[in-house]
Amino acid sequence: MSIKRSVDFDDVEESRQKFDRDKESRPHSRSRFHTGGPEIKRSDVRRLAQCLCGAGALARECREPGCRCGRLSRSVMDATKRQIEADGYAIVPRCVSGETIRALETALDADQHGIRNLLSNQVVRAIAGSDEVRKPVASVLGQECFAVRGIFFNKNPKANWKVTWHQDCVIAVREKLDIEGWGPWSSKAGVIHVRPALAVLQQMLAIRIHLDDCGEENGPLRVIPGSHRGGILSDTEIQNRSKESAVACVVLRGDVILMRPLVLHSSSPATRPSNRRVVHLEFAATELPHGATWQDCVHGET
Repeated sequence: MSIKRSVDFDDVEESRQKFDRDKESRPHSRSRFHTGGPEIKRSDVRRLAQCLCGAGALARECREPGCRCGRLSRSVMDATKRQIEADGYAIVPRCVSGETIRALETALDADQHGIRNLLSNQVVRAIAGSDEVRKPVASVLGQECFAVRGIFFNKNPKANWKVTWHQDCVIAVREKLDIEGWGPWSSKAGVIHVRPALAVLQQMLAIRIHLDDCGEENGPLRVIPGSHRGGILSDTEIQNRSKESAVACVVLRGDVILMRPLVLHSSSPATRPSNRRVVHLEFAATELPHGATWQDCVHGET
């Protein structure tokens, strides 16, 4: 299994540990990130994040004279879109600001290792609709995309689990309907879930916001590049699929992982457990067919 230390995403995590270290001052092992297209120097991304206007790397375009961040931001997003089309996932370094990370830390219960229905939290809901979070997602799904589900997980010494290889094949809806080709139906935390038709899942994208550094020893997300192109796989097909091309997504606090729900992914228990907090937000490009309704629907800022 290879380790992905470049632009390159499972379910999610949280807790309230605050870091005093300044991200800019600590060593950074990733010098470049690969996107399937031309390489973009991390120094360029760092310069973008430190732009005079104070904008985050992907939050908005700078208005400062002579600043390159608007052009570079589009370049990063174009490269990210290409990688997602090819591999089903992409890591976007320094995507979320420290202010946003701290707001999530304050809003989420540090003692819980998993929280469903996260979009009912008003702080998370506002962040899901912010340009900062929507911009990388919209570069893939289009400007009309909206958040439909949120989950939080914190893999830590008290909750250090293993997630076997799987696809994310269910969505949260308002009510159960008799729709041909949809099912099975279930209820999780009081919300109805269902496996929809393939076309619905193909128009979705998740963004995983990392609140902590996640190295090889922290049980990072592992993905099989390109596996999203095989459609919905049976348990036997997943079990028989070769895992030799699997990639471990090593990220830093403030990085995000974008992933298609059908990309095969897993994670192992941490060998050196500490907080591995992730806010996992799922986005859709369109409303549901056949009269079905998303359980949540968070559009962008107006």
